[in-house]
Amino acid sequence: STLFPYTTLFRSYTPHTVESMDELERQLDAVRRMGYAINDQQMTNGIRSIAVPIRDNSGTTVAALGSIVNAASWTLKAIRGRLVPELRQVAEQINEDLRAAPIRAGVRRKGSL
Repeated sequence: STLFPYTTLFRSYTPHTVESMDELERQLDAVRRMGYAINDQQMTNGIRSIAVPIRDNSGTTVAALGSIVNAASWTLKAIRGRLVPELRQVAEQINEDLRAAPIRAGVRRKGSL
């Protein structure tokens, strides 16, 4: 595998779990192209999760903003059409806040850990 030079064993949790390095690499390529990730019941039947990146001033992903939803209530189409745009909007607000208030090395801002 080109992504990971070592062998990884895959454990199946549901019928939707990624079970090979090739499939994982295909899904990661899709995440990079789309700019968001959806976990469609790969760990738990009936649960879907969505994540969008939070980026620093350089554009490097430093965190993610995500949501977990019930698969019976949220179709993939609804997630892509409604939830992803809402998460992206909030992530962009966070990105703007990060760009507006850079943290200097060694200086902690009020309320920071």
